[in-house]
Amino acid sequence: LWKDPINLISSGCKAMVEPNCSLHDQTPIAYGIHLIYKKRWLSRYMQGLGIKVYADLNVSRKFREYNKMGIPKGYNAFFTRGMSGWLQSLEDEYNIAKEISGKENPNLIVYGGGEDVKEYCRANNLLYVTDFINDKSIGG
Repeated sequence: LWKDPINLISSGCKAMVEPNCSLHDQTPIAYGIHLIYKKRWLSRYMQGLGIKVYADLNVSRKFREYNKMGIPKGYNAFFTRGMSGWLQSLEDEYNIAKEISGKENPNLIVYGGGEDVKEYCRANNLLYVTDFINDKSIGG
């Protein structure tokens, strides 16, 4: 996407999720900030073309504060990856979405994570999307 976003631009898509940069605790901070900058720059570019963007909140704890940079207060479109057994991480990201949006029930989409994540989303009125890539019950 960074080198050549034309396929996305010409696809006719109306909304997208920021590219996830895989920021882990082992990622050097300077490089992590660079990757956050790139995804935010690309997202702002897409917004300028009329594409709605969901901000990616799925980063390691080390990068959570840095990942807030570039998301304006009041913004209310977020996305994260659910992971079974990691509900505290999801709750932390939910709280970040609340903090940035200023809303008690922010617009947060959670992708995958299994039954415990699905139940958490149901209990907190979040949109849960089944992890169709890893779900063996879909498509045989």
